[in-house]
Amino acid sequence: LTILNIADPAGIYRVGGFYHPGGLGGNGKSLQVIGGKIYFGRTTSHISGPPDAIADFFILENSSPVASPTVTGSVAFSEVNSANGVFIRQNLAFILGAVDLKIFEIGNPANIVESGNLSFNALAGEEFEPSFDCEGNIFFAGSNKNDRGYLSVVAAQ
Repeated sequence: LTILNIADPAGIYRVGGFYHPGGLGGNGKSLQVIGGKIYFGRTTSHISGPPDAIADFFILENSSPVASPTVTGSVAFSEVNSANGVFIRQNLAFILGAVDLKIFEIGNPANIVESGNLSFNALAGEEFEPSFDCEGNIFFAGSNKNDRGYLSVVAAQ
């Protein structure tokens, strides 16, 4: 994760960043910034073997954007998956993985708890990348498997 100061387009410079020391093999994939917090998802490395012990989703404190953020919470997915997209609503993190949508309670960043999930394989057998949005109680997710470009719409029952 790199934080840039873009106040002067002719003089953009790095002011901070984040690198997880145990994160070899994974890449930053998605983020959302709200106030002084950065919600950061990454691809999994799985170098720790299944179940993966290396975090895929981080909550970072960034109250001073000129400093590197600090981790206040993180969670590792236990299966082969990635945090391809992150959407935060109140105390919930909606994390779009390659094969599912995970919902985490994040009110206490030191104790992030999975509160729900939906397998997209059951819906369309597709893999999902970070093309998604949420409007009201409707979640839209686009896939890119086999270059077909499917759109799934998930709504509360």
